[in-house]
Amino acid sequence: MEGTNFSDPQSISRKFWRDIFDLFRIRKKIIHWGTVYDSITKQPIDPAVVFLIDFITGEILQTAITDLWGKYGFLTGRGDYLIRVERSNYLFPSKKIKGGADGIYEDLYYGGQIRVRGEWDLVTLNIPLDPTGDDYNQQTKRQFAKIHPWRENIAQWIFNLLYWGGYAAAVALYLLDQGLIQMTTVVLFSLLFLFRFLLPPRPLWGKIFSAQSGEPLAFVDMELFIPKQPNMLIAKTRSAPGGKYFLKVREGKYILRVTDPFSKQVLGEGPIKIGADGLLTSDIFT
Repeated sequence: MEGTNFSDPQSISRKFWRDIFDLFRIRKKIIHWGTVYDSITKQPIDPAVVFLIDFITGEILQTAITDLWGKYGFLTGRGDYLIRVERSNYLFPSKKIKGGADGIYEDLYYGGQIRVRGEWDLVTLNIPLDPTGDDYNQQTKRQFAKIHPWRENIAQWIFNLLYWGGYAAAVALYLLDQGLIQMTTVVLFSLLFLFRFLLPPRPLWGKIFSAQSGEPLAFVDMELFIPKQPNMLIAKTRSAPGGKYFLKVREGKYILRVTDPFSKQVLGEGPIKIGADGLLTSDIFT
């Protein structure tokens, strides 16, 4: 992307330590996205197109395409909104599910008004869709996605079991024999405990800046396209004050286009790669 730097050293350093903390489960994990799922099988649906719509004007403000695990999310400011979901062989809103929860899924959405009263907040409701026919993609995916969404919690459960079991064993050994090794082990477990509960949550968003002035760019449109199909929009968001943005898509390579929504001027465009977690959290300069 001409005039754009995706290799900001500070951003890379922050990402490295975030990944280390997450890999070893040092930081407590927080669920920060919604899931579009099949109301019958409870399996995540991908790809589904999710639109965030202004409740008053009907304008489509943001667009997201769910990743392999049906995840999406929108960062938006104070206001009233609607969500619309489109997916072949599925019907929105669901008529088969009622109420605010569906087993493992809570905070369900059926098409009503969404009111955001915080200055800026994430919209991450879970959305059931009713199947209207056989879907080959979903049938194939069930062969390897049967444990969703529990798969995300398995590693955390294992870590907690090992951690608390190890902590208890270290304390017991120290009480039996107050040696240096036993004391050091208890101290290390205690420090890990403090890290887990004192470290702030992993940032869910990145920031976009002007390459010329270094100032954050608020209220610019950020769009992701497939490289071989440059007119196929995959996700769209608008940056918040302070240049904050939230983009959640499936892993892969994309073309990122940054546009001034008022003048329609393209501020920058070029390739970008998104990792396995599907979150783009880089500091971008354009």
